[in-house]
Amino acid sequence: MHWLLVILITLMSLVVTLVSIEYISKYAIRKPNHRIEQKRSEVPKTAYTTAHFVYGLWDTSPIPENFQNTMYLWEKQGWKVKLWNKEMVDSLLDEYPDYKQLIPSFTRKVQIADLARLLILFKEGGHYFDLDCVPTKENLFVHLNEFGPNNVFYQECVKGYISSMLVGITKRIRKWSPEQTSRIANFAFGARPNDPVIKRNLELLRFRCMQFADQHTDYDVIFKTGPDCTTTVVHEASDKVVLENRVWMRHIATGTWKHQGDIQQTEIQVLPKSE
Repeated sequence: MHWLLVILITLMSLVVTLVSIEYISKYAIRKPNHRIEQKRSEVPKTAYTTAHFVYGLWDTSPIPENFQNTMYLWEKQGWKVKLWNKEMVDSLLDEYPDYKQLIPSFTRKVQIADLARLLILFKEGGHYFDLDCVPTKENLFVHLNEFGPNNVFYQECVKGYISSMLVGITKRIRKWSPEQTSRIANFAFGARPNDPVIKRNLELLRFRCMQFADQHTDYDVIFKTGPDCTTTVVHEASDKVVLENRVWMRHIATGTWKHQGDIQQTEIQVLPKSE
């Protein structure tokens, strides 16, 4: 009986320790500053004047009033708003055939939007926002144009080390590799034209789409074209600015694409794997 009590106490202590480690690891991570602390290398003065939005890649209905209001609120800060529709995105994709050829392998419509936003900023520079990103009272336009960073990304959330390790174990596509504890968003980011971090993001997206063409779960989409791809690149980059997204915007994040909510097609073209 005594040894059962010892085992029980040991197990309880282990659980408490693991929970404590998880809590500490999650909140001990230094969060990104909400202010840019130093001026980076010079960029064109137009680099942060345009706010890009994408709508209608698969939805032919008029843009909802709440999305129109979102663009208006960003415009009030000083941004020049540019709304990309399907025709404009298709024309852009024609300029990048290596990336256009990936689309037949996409199973989710959101993946087209994931690719489009990167190509838009790579070509034109500026800032991309999802239409459900509503600005706060803090003026991002004034702040960015005052300091002029080469690029700027936003921290989406922070996970504990144990949670990150469990994802690496349970998600087949990760092949036992844990997630980064700090996830970088792809619902908003900014860059100069031809920015090397955006270029690397595009390259990794293409590699993952070709390497894992037969994997299509919700998490696989996040890994191949979504925020995990951006997170990997940004954490590897030496020249970048990462801000806390909640200071500058409120992301409503409806997540309608999840749970197979935006299936693109049933017959998938499997691409040859990258060497």
